[in-house]
Amino acid sequence: MTIILYENEKVNSLFPITLTRDASEIFCGGITLFELVQKSFPINKVIKLSRNYLQSEKFHLSTSENEILFLNASLIPHFESINLFQRGLKSKTSLLLTNENKLIGGYLNLKELKISHSQMQILTPILVEKFLQSFNLPSKQVSWKTFEHIWQLVTFNKEILGDNLQYLTNGLQKKSKDFYVAKNVKLPKQFEIDTTNGKILISKGTTIKPFVFLEGPVFIGENCMIKEFASIKDSTAIGQVCKIGGEIEASVIHSYSNKQHHGFLGNSYIGSWINLGAGTTNSDLKNTYSKIKIRGEETGEQFIGCFIGDYTKSAINTSIYTGKIIGVSSYLYGTLTKDLPSFTNYASANNMKEVPIEAALKVQKVMFARRKKIQTKEDELILREIFSNTKQDRKTSNIISGKFSI
Repeated sequence: MTIILYENEKVNSLFPITLTRDASEIFCGGITLFELVQKSFPINKVIKLSRNYLQSEKFHLSTSENEILFLNASLIPHFESINLFQRGLKSKTSLLLTNENKLIGGYLNLKELKISHSQMQILTPILVEKFLQSFNLPSKQVSWKTFEHIWQLVTFNKEILGDNLQYLTNGLQKKSKDFYVAKNVKLPKQFEIDTTNGKILISKGTTIKPFVFLEGPVFIGENCMIKEFASIKDSTAIGQVCKIGGEIEASVIHSYSNKQHHGFLGNSYIGSWINLGAGTTNSDLKNTYSKIKIRGEETGEQFIGCFIGDYTKSAINTSIYTGKIIGVSSYLYGTLTKDLPSFTNYASANNMKEVPIEAALKVQKVMFARRKKIQTKEDELILREIFSNTKQDRKTSNIISGKFSI
């Protein structure tokens, strides 16, 4: 069986996080959907069907492949959900998969339905669901949620991280009750953990400096550096190769991002290759204690922080208001009180300029080199495509090109 993770129009509601990655690469609950499916179906081929500029390999099915499982790439990466799904997927009969009457995928037997491989080869992400519905197949209800709104990247992480950690302890050493570490983890003599509310997992090659406080559930990825006096708690998941300091609460930080100095980050979602300068702090609660709106839409949540796209940087003492969304490759100074498009230099509502694409590419190359990663032609093309695709966002916000100064 071949498994195809396909994107649909919902990826747009998850911008800017999905501007630079396929939806199946969203890090949530300590894992991505792509990784979860590979773990759960180890003998099956897993393919991503992404937007054109993100499709690194040409979509291809061999003529020997007859059983195809389509899954929406926006499904949350939850071990218990996929385990329930696997137990219920016993029939070899073609069918649609739905959750709360929303299509989330389908199982197709190509021979049974007389579907040619040439028909499959021309599929694009936007066509998959129409293609699945064209066969008038019976549907099966599945208890597996999808990301529908950007704030769910935070709320679902809080919901599933504790569950997921019990499946991520394989091969780790149990140091004490609900505290697990991998090989080559460096622990100091003086640090404090609290596993009352959930497990704490530290992946291989990570260093914990003295006087750190960890309160579970917490997941820390490979080769991270947790700086002195850091406080990490309340359902926080950190990707690999991150440097983390200050206070982090109920947040997700993708790989290769740094927040290594003092400052608060709460109920927020941070992309990759981001650097938050010393003193950068976000608000995740309104002074009125009222529910938070994002992009004018009610979230129903009292605690929501910020969402920051890949490659963005903040200067020292940057402050970010509640529920703000910041695009890809933007640069922040001062106090941010509004959503910010991609490729924007921001000092105030009256001082914003476009970040030239060549400048963004230069910074990307330097950042990659610092992590011993080579900037490829593909990396460059993706960033150029995003710059082009977000031009209208900057125009709508009256952000023009020109010299930026503070």
